[in-house]
Amino acid sequence: MKASLNIPAGFDVDACVNWAIDNCTSFDVYRIIELTWEDKQVLDCWFRLEIEFKDAADATLFNLRWS
Repeated sequence: MKASLNIPAGFDVDACVNWAIDNCTSFDVYRIIELTWEDKQVLDCWFRLEIEFKDAADATLFNLRWS
């Protein structure tokens, strides 16, 4: 299960990922993806954080905390 979060300026990615590691036992992997130019203009951010979990409950927990 994958959870995505757009990263606004000043967002602490390390704290977010560390929280996922500490609180979601099925944490698998994370990646930071650069958005397309069109998405950058519309969303007013340049990157998206994607975290994969093995359990959907952890993805839900992450989304409730960080979305």
